[in-house]
Amino acid sequence: MTLMPDPSARAMIEAFGRSIGIDDLRLDEAGQCRLKIDAVEVNLELQADAAQLVVYAELGRLPEAGHAAIFARLLEANLFWHDTGGATLSIDRGHQQLLLARAVPLTSDPLALSEIIERFVDVAEAWSAWLVEQSQEPGTATPPNVEIDPSRYA
Repeated sequence: MTLMPDPSARAMIEAFGRSIGIDDLRLDEAGQCRLKIDAVEVNLELQADAAQLVVYAELGRLPEAGHAAIFARLLEANLFWHDTGGATLSIDRGHQQLLLARAVPLTSDPLALSEIIERFVDVAEAWSAWLVEQSQEPGTATPPNVEIDPSRYA
């Protein structure tokens, strides 16, 4: 299916691309784009019917053990987006993957996407590192080692 790019989405993606030195950054014909920023593969996906751009990343595979403690910690982090910088942690059960996602309304300032993605990458890196730690020490489910300061995301 080919999408007609929404002018707001196009402006947002182009402004973001220029801010990171990619002057020709565009969504593909399916309304998607994938970038690697630091160690995080950031996916951008237009949801035209909801007038939003979804930013998401796979953070890693869930450990085999300790799911109860892990799930409890993830739910705590999602409470009022306290430890997620405005994004939401979720689980893709089919692939046993932890994901981080954030919706950005197309009515947002196009220049704001750079800041949103910068923060998103920081949060994704922290939770990816935490997930690796959980794989090594099943059942501990302590907060991420990398401090996530919620005031940064206000």
